[in-house]
Amino acid sequence: MKKNKAPTSKLHPFFYTGLVALMGPVYGADLAFLAAFKLQLINQFMLSSQDLHILLDFLILGSLAGVMLGGLLSYNSGRKLTLVGAFTVGLAGLCTSLLANAFSTLLLSQFVIGASLGIYFSSGVCYVAEVCAHDQRGSGGISLLFAVLLGALLVSLSRNLIGNSLLIAMFVILLYGLTVVVLAALKLPESPRYLVLTGASDEALSVLIRLRGDSGRAARELARINEVCRGEDRGIMFFLHSEEVRHTIWLLVISSLLMHLSGFSIIPYCFMDIIRENQFDFSSLKLRTRTNDFIQGMAQAALTVALFSSVCVALALRSFTVRKLVLFGTAMAAVLLISMFLLTFFELTQLKGLLLGALLLLYMFCASFVFNAFFMVFLPAILPTRGRDFGFTLVCLVNLVCFMGGQQLLEPLGNNLEISKFFALCALFCLLLLGYFYKLMPLVQRRNLEDLEYREQRRDY
Repeated sequence: MKKNKAPTSKLHPFFYTGLVALMGPVYGADLAFLAAFKLQLINQFMLSSQDLHILLDFLILGSLAGVMLGGLLSYNSGRKLTLVGAFTVGLAGLCTSLLANAFSTLLLSQFVIGASLGIYFSSGVCYVAEVCAHDQRGSGGISLLFAVLLGALLVSLSRNLIGNSLLIAMFVILLYGLTVVVLAALKLPESPRYLVLTGASDEALSVLIRLRGDSGRAARELARINEVCRGEDRGIMFFLHSEEVRHTIWLLVISSLLMHLSGFSIIPYCFMDIIRENQFDFSSLKLRTRTNDFIQGMAQAALTVALFSSVCVALALRSFTVRKLVLFGTAMAAVLLISMFLLTFFELTQLKGLLLGALLLLYMFCASFVFNAFFMVFLPAILPTRGRDFGFTLVCLVNLVCFMGGQQLLEPLGNNLEISKFFALCALFCLLLLGYFYKLMPLVQRRNLEDLEYREQRRDY
């Protein structure tokens, strides 16, 4: 008689990853508050545009500290405790930010929220990859970024309602966040990979049975985990002693650098500035709108495009490998950069402004598409179990530093150069990135993490 699997075998991992993803809207809400209520912040605290940049800088610096701290905490305390603790601190930081009556308090709260976001991202992506089955790993990882973007979009769309009842909005967010904290603390299991690394194989087996709904399947998966976790080296020591791991991390670091040089972060960051510089007279189009409303609408359109790209990646992963998705997104981004470069040679007209806005939104779709596929799916899958904490932390740090470098170097470069030359420079690096991915990016198929690790350990570099 054929053995029946438990009916919840596919539900449980999504329930747990859904709990982790439910933490994301709180971080998205904070980012949206800073953007949607910019004028209120300027009036309340008597700020300049430079002060607003300082707020974002504090958020990014906090994220840098959080990524480093998150890797350390995950290494020593596990994924679950790190996630729940970081989210609780971030929730408190958001409430403090909304109630802040001094600019110094606002700066400190943004640093705390940034640190919490860094911990959440570095620990959450690894946790989701480690609890999901191979056919659920992609959509599970993407759900984290989707939730952050969804929170930002909801706050942006309801900014008029929130602006009139900020205390009520804070109460709703606090109640929502506390509910998620309680559920996560009670329901989330620890990562079975972390349990094996710390010698708790029996507990890891019970967690795997809960996740997979089949004791035989859980036992086989535990055997594969034990196989790749043999050895005493973990974290940075595993990185120093393993040539294959160093090759893998160098691949990820160079890919990240080329992605930033291709404009994947700085163009979305400067998106509104590009729109403002190329805006046109709406009265000639007989549109009943104001410039500020149009700018806000474009920001909401950008968030919607990023959300849609997350859904597209999750659906495409059912039929295509992540390598094909990354190559497709990078190739399309290069085509769009070249198209924007050619468009800049035409005189500034209403049609040009509309086309440039449309091409920028399509480019942001491609950049977000590649980001989802590369960072949320490929990155945690390709890193070995014993070095996942360190490797993911290192790559995240490189990306945050590249983003800050883009603010300090690429943004002024884009302001000093003609926009056509800036697009041409980004297109050149995007073509280099495409060639780099095509030549060196390994194939990550629908396999268990341990099967991928076993294959990568024997890859002939």
